[in-house]
Amino acid sequence: MVFLSIAAVALCCALLIVVASMFTGFIDAIGRGASDNLGDIVLEPPSELSVPDFRKFADMLEADANIASATGVLYSRGLLHLGKGDVKRVSIWGIEPAKRAEVTTMKQSLLRQKSQAEPPDFGNHSGELAGFIGIGLLQKPDEITDEYDLKKARDFIGSKVVLTTAAARKPFSREVPAPATYPMVISDIIFTGLTEIDQSVVYMRIEDLSSVLFPDSNEPLRADIIQIRCKPGVNPQNMVNTVWQIWRDYATGELGWSAALACGAEVMTAVQKQNDYIQELRKQLGMLMVIFGVVSTGVVLLVFCIFYMVVMTKMKDIATIRAVGASGWNVAGIFIIYGAIVGLTGAIAGLAVGYVLVVNVETLEEFVRVAFGLKLWSSSIYIFNKIPSEYDWLWAIKVFIAAIVASTLGAILPAIAAAKSRPVRILQYE
Repeated sequence: MVFLSIAAVALCCALLIVVASMFTGFIDAIGRGASDNLGDIVLEPPSELSVPDFRKFADMLEADANIASATGVLYSRGLLHLGKGDVKRVSIWGIEPAKRAEVTTMKQSLLRQKSQAEPPDFGNHSGELAGFIGIGLLQKPDEITDEYDLKKARDFIGSKVVLTTAAARKPFSREVPAPATYPMVISDIIFTGLTEIDQSVVYMRIEDLSSVLFPDSNEPLRADIIQIRCKPGVNPQNMVNTVWQIWRDYATGELGWSAALACGAEVMTAVQKQNDYIQELRKQLGMLMVIFGVVSTGVVLLVFCIFYMVVMTKMKDIATIRAVGASGWNVAGIFIIYGAIVGLTGAIAGLAVGYVLVVNVETLEEFVRVAFGLKLWSSSIYIFNKIPSEYDWLWAIKVFIAAIVASTLGAILPAIAAAKSRPVRILQYE
């Protein structure tokens, strides 16, 4: 019966730890994904405006001792024509490939160029537009394994597609821009592991996209967003105010904007941009832990029942201990310590089982798929192509302590019953 209570504590601990680890792993992966693809800090100018001559502003940022690199991104939307009847709606990002590789982890996501020592580039294609295409635009993941055929994806490199976009609308103008069509060479395939990017984004030179969006403009390059990477060891949160100050100096001094207009920009860390979503996930995690915690309180009842049965079946032994001089508190202490030991043993076992499950979650998911034909994780639904699996030690410690406390509480009433036993009556009866 005691081993049964230990097993119950272990299973409840493992359940809570797996749920907490999977959820916090998902939340942390969102934060890392934002930082990997947006940089440490993101600056967005006021609505409907962009940052003129953004390279000059990037130089001002990089002059700061704590900022490693900064780059601009120009955005547009369009259609990607891959073949007859195969048209995809896409987001078009105009980038500086070498600078973006310094600010983000883009280079590690390129199928052709990730191993080369030189910074990534779009190559020379005789004046034609060139671009990086998200792998999800070119093929669908396998329905069973949910994996892309990377070898087949590489065959698209060098092939031509057609990109349709429109000249940019002037700020605050109601004029509808006319669409324009351009042939494009696929110079590389990008595979970030983030479904939202892999299935919707086309990268091209910011100069090329600027000439498409602003064909009649002779102004320096502009950007819709500035992405910044801090130097190693620098907390991005501590640099937000510095970036703010540099931006205000640039907007009011170089651009001639009013202070009120300059203050309409947003400067925040990449993780903060995802903050609303992350906070909602944390609320859901809290609710889930409360629900499973309430379910797990059954362990207290189980320990109570088992220890009450032990007390009832050990009355003669309890009476003997009392008869030789042990006090009621001594007898109660035996069962309370016994309950704590049960909780400690079960909690240790639960932490070990939870660790094994979390670390090997990919293997378990694959086993379920092969054995039962049930795909538990789909990247098209859960954003990431791999299951985030990081053991959450903070939650593990909380569950560990809660398990010991719960088992101890479950043993209190039986311990009180044992303490109140009357040895003379019990021994006389026996």
